[in-house]
Amino acid sequence: MTDFWFNHFNVSFTKPQSAPFIPSYENHAIRPKALGKFDNLLLATAKSPAMLLYLDNASSVGVRSNSKNKVGINENYARELMELHTLGVDGGYTQKDVSEVARILTGWTIYPMNGYGNQNLIKQITKGNEVQRQSRIEGDFVFAANRHDKQLKTVLGKDFENNGYNEGVELISYLSSRPATARFISEKIAVRFVDDTPPEMLIDKMANTFLASNGDIKQVLTAMVYSPEFWSRENICSKVKTPFELAISSVRALDAQVENPNHLINWITRMGEKKYYYIAPTGFPDKSGYWINTGSLLNRMNFGLSFASNKNSGVTIDLLKLTEDHEPESPEQALKIYTELLLPSTDFITLKNRLSPLLTTQDLQKKVAKSADSNFPIPDEEMEVANRKKINSRKSNNAMLAQVVGLIIGSPEFQRR
Repeated sequence: MTDFWFNHFNVSFTKPQSAPFIPSYENHAIRPKALGKFDNLLLATAKSPAMLLYLDNASSVGVRSNSKNKVGINENYARELMELHTLGVDGGYTQKDVSEVARILTGWTIYPMNGYGNQNLIKQITKGNEVQRQSRIEGDFVFAANRHDKQLKTVLGKDFENNGYNEGVELISYLSSRPATARFISEKIAVRFVDDTPPEMLIDKMANTFLASNGDIKQVLTAMVYSPEFWSRENICSKVKTPFELAISSVRALDAQVENPNHLINWITRMGEKKYYYIAPTGFPDKSGYWINTGSLLNRMNFGLSFASNKNSGVTIDLLKLTEDHEPESPEQALKIYTELLLPSTDFITLKNRLSPLLTTQDLQKKVAKSADSNFPIPDEEMEVANRKKINSRKSNNAMLAQVVGLIIGSPEFQRR
């Protein structure tokens, strides 16, 4: 769920201003609240320096301190707050609503530190008694009352009187409680965990639970998991794993030991998912079509073969340990044994017909690597020899077993979750 919410409230390392704050954003704004109330999570992301800088709300000013100050209201965050974070693009708001939300959130900025933020901010908000009382400092978040638009605002027909920081908190709570938000969030969760086009009945159940529980994320997930639609045959294994999910599921399924996380990260990036670097505030698309094409399938196959053979994947795997040291006598037998371990519910005959022609292909990994991406280096043999000296030879897997297991990882059956 942390991964889901980070993608929902996406920020990107591609924006240098927000980059230093992203690790804290994930670990302190998102992770502790990933299964709590939605409005608390939304408020935490709204106040995070990573988000304030990524969507420019840190520089949004409703009141100019002097005529030379050309900084004004910035609507970037206000628009994404409504379109991407709460109501959805069809949530019934107008451009006027976006402008009003931006006015409410003027003065929400960051504490000046290490060259980030307005270095004169603290002096400005503490120089007058009234401003000092209305301003607010919470860790690296600052509400600067002297930058706030103090006029009446109206969002979706609701009036927001001049109430400083609390206007924004009230707005967050209001947007979180809208039926459009309940449906938008519920559908997005269902798309992630059930199907690219989840059943309307399921979305309705989740949205009703969202509203009845005041946005309790755990209860919404429980409603999803306990619904018949979640377990219907047509929705089982209907989703394709993202590169991140493919890599992590491979590590878990084969009880792999991660020796060099950077190598694993490089493979995830190569398969199309550069974590924390998606530029747009939408986050990575959650539809299967985004992840699957000819090039990506070859890269996934290449990953599986490298992964299973302990080559340049950053992990070590003992394939015989998984079979309690019973070594298969042939590729066909190995395919059956490891399919039962990795894909116990799959149709073995279909998988066998698909993979059998490749089981004994010579230099398969090099051929796949060359077809997948000629710009990505094939593992350096001398480096691999050096790496193997660092690990127990017990983990230097039999080439035949590695090829079989690599093919299973690269198969369409293993790609689904």
